[in-house]
Amino acid sequence: MNRRFLVMTFVVMWGCMLACGEETDDESKTIEEQIASFEKIATGQPNTGKATGLSATETSASIMDASNTQNRAFQFPGKHYTKKEDWDEALKWWQSWKPSSSCGTCKASMDNRRAYNIALCQMKLGQVENALKTMEPWVLGQKFSCGPKIPIMLADICRERKNLDKLESKVKEALAESEYNQGAKIALEYIGLIRMAEKKDVEALWNLLVLAMEKGRSEDSEWKHEKICELLLSMPGKSKPMLLAHLKKNQQGRFVAVELLSKMDAALEPLVLILEDGDDSDRVFAVTALGSTGHPRAFGLLVVVLKEDGSPMVRAHAAEALGKIEDKIATQSLIASLEKDPHYLVRGLAAGALGRIKDQRAIEPLIACLEGDKYIWVRENAARALGSFEDKRAVEALIAALGDAGTPVRGCATTALGGIGDARAVEALIVVLGDNHKDVRQRAEKALEKITKEAFGQDPQKWQEWWKENKDSLSKENSR
Repeated sequence: MNRRFLVMTFVVMWGCMLACGEETDDESKTIEEQIASFEKIATGQPNTGKATGLSATETSASIMDASNTQNRAFQFPGKHYTKKEDWDEALKWWQSWKPSSSCGTCKASMDNRRAYNIALCQMKLGQVENALKTMEPWVLGQKFSCGPKIPIMLADICRERKNLDKLESKVKEALAESEYNQGAKIALEYIGLIRMAEKKDVEALWNLLVLAMEKGRSEDSEWKHEKICELLLSMPGKSKPMLLAHLKKNQQGRFVAVELLSKMDAALEPLVLILEDGDDSDRVFAVTALGSTGHPRAFGLLVVVLKEDGSPMVRAHAAEALGKIEDKIATQSLIASLEKDPHYLVRGLAAGALGRIKDQRAIEPLIACLEGDKYIWVRENAARALGSFEDKRAVEALIAALGDAGTPVRGCATTALGGIGDARAVEALIVVLGDNHKDVRQRAEKALEKITKEAFGQDPQKWQEWWKENKDSLSKENSR
């Protein structure tokens, strides 16, 4: 495969990703400056591109022009005003946008995005008939390249207006004319799900949900997952017994069952039963699910599991779940596990949980862990956790950890020192620039730049010379 072909392929792929992906903002500029810059581009006024980080590329001059400035000039304000729910202004921008690209796939994707956003604005403004006219060509006409958003919105509107039967008939006619009509296919599938919900066939909906999950993450499986969950939640009386039955089975879909039952306020008791009677893998599932329920009683159950369960794996997941809840009431229990649990996995995840909770009471125990635990992974988590506090009490222990035998420990200690910003670490970090691992050296460079606001790369000699001249002033400033 020749080099020119590889380069051209990369250019085309990069253009497609930019065209179809989310836009990134220049953080150094305000939203207002970016909007003003894009308005100039959209109206054909001169623009240097500096406010947006973009060059004012002519549509016809780019080999892959889907991501050019003209296209972004309309999308960025449209997204901005949509996010602000300024529907009149957003509609103006989306309607003004005329997508252009030499790539047919990118052009179709942008046309579809434009139509969806126009219809969304029209719906929010109460212009339902206009929204229907915007969407129908993508489902009933000849625009075959269509994602799920438009067909689903169209079906939801027709369902609300009690004319879903009419839409279903038109969709079937459109598919009879062309089997390649993607919008019509999605609409018909979604209408089929609605019909199952109308018949209260929760088992069939659940089976389709599990099937979607088994297929992995994709646009097709994600919309089915979202809409089936909504339909199941719309009939809790029928869904709850089925979900409880599936929750007790060791099969795919358990976490979704917990999520749905939590929204029905019915997930806790089955999880308690699993904790009492399940094997290790069942109890791991139960503690992880408890951490995501948000139920007030879940916290107390997790603390008991962390202290008393006989399985290190289950205790470790309980520590992790408590960290995700981020309640300082868990601090003492996690400190106890950090100091006394015999298994390194529990101690490591307890350290990580304490780093997320950020209770000041954990700093000294984490320092002791960093200095004394025999497992590299536990010391690594302790160093990372101490970095999240950005507390100067940890500086000396972190400096000592720069000489740790474990590369991950040295790396986390280096990053933590950079975050704390204490000048006492400078001399030791200069030494770390000679570490035999590239990642640690790079972290040391970044840490030195953060502390000193200087940039000498990974040249120890230049850093030493600068430090010799500025040590006293920086140390004095640091002590204030």
